[in-house]
Amino acid sequence: KAESKQHITQLAHVPQDDDENHGGHNTSCHKPGQGGGRTARTDLKPVIRTLLADKMVVPRFFRFHIVLAFHRNYKLEVRIARFHNIFGPYGTWTGGKEKAPAAMCRKVAEAIDGGEIEIWGDGNQTRSFLYINECLEGVRRLMDSDFIGPVNIGSDEMVTINQLASYAVEFSGKKISFKHIDGPLGVRGRNSDNTLIKQKLGWAPKQPLKLGLEKTYKWVAEQIDNIKF
Repeated sequence: KAESKQHITQLAHVPQDDDENHGGHNTSCHKPGQGGGRTARTDLKPVIRTLLADKMVVPRFFRFHIVLAFHRNYKLEVRIARFHNIFGPYGTWTGGKEKAPAAMCRKVAEAIDGGEIEIWGDGNQTRSFLYINECLEGVRRLMDSDFIGPVNIGSDEMVTINQLASYAVEFSGKKISFKHIDGPLGVRGRNSDNTLIKQKLGWAPKQPLKLGLEKTYKWVAEQIDNIKF
């Protein structure tokens, strides 16, 4: 990840020459030389190979710059937002693609009273999650503004995965224990920095996680009941 970010910075700050072939896409760039009007040629192939090896970095990086290119070149009105762990009813709740809130709601709803659910790692890794209604409000405010972005649309309320699971257990009314197992953990802690959205839009998400999670738990539990019957 660190190497990819270093190469992204290098690629993003490479000077561009205004040659005759404005539509060309070269894997090298020209930097000012030491004299005689010559330029030193920098090969970007290693940079691009590193970027392409990172499946998470590449789509985000190129989507961002493609959108900005259309804004600069064609005067297209654009807004750029970075969404942080959006959840809520009607989202994916099973199959392995669901976010942690839906996964915890499903595990607890499926568990019997007095049973247990599995949590990857020690459960102390921290995340923030944003309820869908506040996400939509953030998008509306961004679209109504003259700020292009990018801006984070997410919650700065950080919780551990154990806390998240405890909330779901509380909503269920069951007594359930946690079994911590080996599994993918991701980074140890992450949440949304909302400094910029407050400055540019005069607004930031403020709904407590528990309010949205309770609605999500009830919806997930209904889906499970419908399958049973």
